[in-house]
Amino acid sequence: VLSSVYEIANKYDLLVANVFHAGDGNLHPLICFDSRFADQVTRVKEAGRELMQACVSAGGTITGEHGVGLDKRELLPLVFSDADMNAMLRVRAAFDPLGLCNPGKIIPMLRGCGEGRAVASESTFTRSDSNDLAVVPTNTTVEAKRTSGPFNVESAALRIGDMVGNDHVVIHKGTVVTQPSSVDEVVELVKLASHEGWTITPAGNMTWMPKSSATNLVISTCRLNRIIEHEPADLIAMAESGVRLADFNQQLSQNGQWLPLDPPDNGRATLGGVVATGLGGAQQFAYGRPRGTVIGMKVVLADGSLIKAGGRVVKNVAGYDLCKLFTGSYGTLGIITQLNFKLRPRPIREQTIVAVGRESDLISRAQGILNSRLFPVGLELLSSALANLIGIAAKEDSSVLLVRFAGNEKGVRYQTEQALVELSKNQPEVEEHDVELWSSLAAVPLKESSSSTWRASVLPDRVDTLIDALADVYGTSFNSSVWQLGVADGRMRMMRCPGCSTDKVREVVDSLGGNFIMAGVASDMGSTTALARRVKHQLDPDGVFPNG
Repeated sequence: VLSSVYEIANKYDLLVANVFHAGDGNLHPLICFDSRFADQVTRVKEAGRELMQACVSAGGTITGEHGVGLDKRELLPLVFSDADMNAMLRVRAAFDPLGLCNPGKIIPMLRGCGEGRAVASESTFTRSDSNDLAVVPTNTTVEAKRTSGPFNVESAALRIGDMVGNDHVVIHKGTVVTQPSSVDEVVELVKLASHEGWTITPAGNMTWMPKSSATNLVISTCRLNRIIEHEPADLIAMAESGVRLADFNQQLSQNGQWLPLDPPDNGRATLGGVVATGLGGAQQFAYGRPRGTVIGMKVVLADGSLIKAGGRVVKNVAGYDLCKLFTGSYGTLGIITQLNFKLRPRPIREQTIVAVGRESDLISRAQGILNSRLFPVGLELLSSALANLIGIAAKEDSSVLLVRFAGNEKGVRYQTEQALVELSKNQPEVEEHDVELWSSLAAVPLKESSSSTWRASVLPDRVDTLIDALADVYGTSFNSSVWQLGVADGRMRMMRCPGCSTDKVREVVDSLGGNFIMAGVASDMGSTTALARRVKHQLDPDGVFPNG
């Protein structure tokens, strides 16, 4: 690309000064010119377009971290289709239905696409410069009402079987469950469902499906299981959404790389399922959650249109970052069919310290480790019941702290030695072969989930207050409960608590300024509830996908 930059500069008789970040492929070609001369301005614009085309042809995008604004707005079609940009405009309309905020910025007018034209009517507002707007008409009704006849499950199964093959269609309690083998089949299935007024529940390996559902059609992506590309030199990989995370990492490990996610799962989770739930695991303090690793995706929307968000490079801020919108959306906005990830080198060494003691003492020790400028990738406090489930012997009146370090040999050895000093009074033991330990911990929620399962998060400096309050709320049941607490990031999961009510727990979490989620649904989204509904209505006005 750098060579192309110089060729283009010579072609248009321009001086270009190049500054770039070689590590992530982010170029900043600075075109020197005098804006007082119209001829130079014209040549600069033509050269700029060719520079962008060269970057896109090389698999990149049109901009780094400086946005699009007006200078590159008309070049957005180089990387996004009309359908892609229309989806962005719909999201924009959810935030700004009247088009008041910087009209005309970022996304060019979608000429020929009625849904991308200006909104200007007496019932909403009138502007003299409405031709410069780029917003999507929006219905103010939050809950869409669908009209369709009764769902005939046998007839639907036959029609779907003609599309994906009868061997990949089953009827289960009035619902058709199907497994398409290609993105094209997913598109056609969604178009059919949208036309017929059927409801759809997207799924991966169906490990977290509700026990009962009123949905007409379940579309599982487990047969979309191709790893499309892995470029070790760029630390990126692309795969269909039905690839299992375990299989994906096994393939990446051949080049010493991995996708460092550890969702609560027993190993069967698909990449699409991990991203759709957006859940991180016990090591998310160091490695982050799925939303931080996804750099691109393809999604089938409720009308059957296939859109792209992001791309295959790390610094990609052209348009809106819809990857963040679909990550954690639980299939309520569309079906994720392909994902692009940024990867990490696999650590040379990983090992875990296991310490036993009272909750308050272990939390204090864990915070001491953090304050000592050590960098654990996992700092997890487990109830005795949970510790025993994964093979760590613990008395009922004690808890277990897991401190995991990862990196090179020297770094892990040094950090372990320092942490052992901090935990010297808590019977610490070092587990050098700890992969199975953390895999077992991740798998527990599936084995132990029940109606009382909940998740919460508070600020890290309030975890001790949270634990004390929960001990008061649950009483003696707290000692026998199955729970884990991320000391470093304030994340907690309760997976089993016999006879416990969650109402008081919700009050405790709210009083600490935290978030409480049960069965995948937040108890109170506050002022963002109306916005979330508007986004849902823009992308799925007929309620094809679940409400969530």
